[in-house]
Amino acid sequence: MKIDITLKNYRCFDDQQPAKFTIGTGFTSFVGPNNSGKSSILKVFFELKHFFATSFQFSHSPIQMPEHLGNAQIQAVRDQDEILTNLNDRPMTMEIEFVDFPERFGNGDKLVLNKVLYKKYRNDSRFEVSFGTKKKMLSFNPQFPYVMDAYDLISSSEGRFNYSLLKEGLEKLSNNMFIGSFRNAISEAQGQYFGINIGTAFVSTWSAWKTGDNKRQNDFIQSVTEDIRRIFRFKKLEIGTSDDRKSLKIFINNKSYNIMELGGGLAQFIIVLGNVAISNPSFIFIDEPELGLHPSLQLDFLTSLASYTKEGIVFATHSIGLARSSSERIYTVRQIEEKSFVKPFEQIGNLVEFLGEMSFSAYQEIGFKKILLVEGITEIKTFQQFLRLFHKDHDVVFIPLGGSQFKNWKIEFELGELKRISDQIAVIIDSEKQSIDEPLKPEIQQFLDICKKLDFKILVTDLRATENYFTQTSIRAEKNSDKYSSLKPYEKFEESKHGWAKEDNWRIAMTCPPKTSPPEWV
Repeated sequence: MKIDITLKNYRCFDDQQPAKFTIGTGFTSFVGPNNSGKSSILKVFFELKHFFATSFQFSHSPIQMPEHLGNAQIQAVRDQDEILTNLNDRPMTMEIEFVDFPERFGNGDKLVLNKVLYKKYRNDSRFEVSFGTKKKMLSFNPQFPYVMDAYDLISSSEGRFNYSLLKEGLEKLSNNMFIGSFRNAISEAQGQYFGINIGTAFVSTWSAWKTGDNKRQNDFIQSVTEDIRRIFRFKKLEIGTSDDRKSLKIFINNKSYNIMELGGGLAQFIIVLGNVAISNPSFIFIDEPELGLHPSLQLDFLTSLASYTKEGIVFATHSIGLARSSSERIYTVRQIEEKSFVKPFEQIGNLVEFLGEMSFSAYQEIGFKKILLVEGITEIKTFQQFLRLFHKDHDVVFIPLGGSQFKNWKIEFELGELKRISDQIAVIIDSEKQSIDEPLKPEIQQFLDICKKLDFKILVTDLRATENYFTQTSIRAEKNSDKYSSLKPYEKFEESKHGWAKEDNWRIAMTCPPKTSPPEWV
């Protein structure tokens, strides 16, 4: 799923320089300084969650807007005008376009509604909502139930509107969880912090899911507990509750702890992963996922969250390194004279600078000395899962080469600079072969010659690429459907009809059975 968002006159974003960005399957990140507007971008999805949930509940024919929709309340604000910008008096709008939904489908007699527009005026609690296609919008008056037949808007030769895909997209967008930057509060008070339960509300739910009669819920709690045990490398871990269900009791390696005795990082893992696993949202919007976590745990935290998420993770961060090592889409956010700007992040810069962004020195302090160079962002998360099977994922720091742009002689200086930081460097490269006997492309061979000259450990795939190694069993297990198929040994990923997205690679890798031993360079 791919969704284009345009925000105008929302908080620090006006309509002269609106916030335009794309979210979807995989990871999307916003990088910028404090008070630049990153958190506001995430929060709008939580504040308008009710509208996403109710706007698709119109009747099938004729199209009808629910009476209650125009007067719906914005979540988590005291004043309904709080979300409006103070830079002008014009209405706030949020335009959502599901860009990977075809405008026409089937036999061509239907037009798919793939856009929705929300409009909010100052000093007016009502919202106006419009639905439409790229070319035509259907506007509704929020003051009363408004009925309009599609034939009134388009000629009969164009057919009728179909909004099943829009409904599906808005349902997924409404099934979101917003996780604020303060999220390790366990107290005896019951409450909710934005999208997550805290205090006794969380403790009671955890206890009910762990010890109740529902086996699926029992399994979820065990899965979360095992994830936390593995990430923190405990030999044993059990997360229970006190007799009065007011606090958590943690048993680590057969020793008992109250959660207030433990560090904020561990408490965050328990509370956030527990909430996410129980809610199973389509999208997670999380502010500063690196908060309270050592650099070696930050990427693991994100991928662990994503494993309980149906669609994607959107996060705001101060860490360029975390964004570059995880995200398919990166945006920078900055503020000038109270006005915020969103721009795509151009992933440029050398590899040594990237290691600095990732706080590699912090990795080294706890024994990380090995560097693994991989092709791109999706390979980082994929090979992280492969090494996780051997409990080696915290022993290696991953660096994306950036695809084909680094497979040339110009990279030699940068690769040589890496040798000054670590003498244990390995590289994994796709062969891109179309047959078993085909020689490597000249640019790939040149790159490998440089790596060999620098005494790097080298692994070139025998098959065309990483995706060609995924078994049909693993693919179907992740996608939970028999309609997906594995690639042939030298089939090109982009040209196949396999059915999964490249962003799904790391999820498929999670289901792969481990071999008897890890690669020798690990």
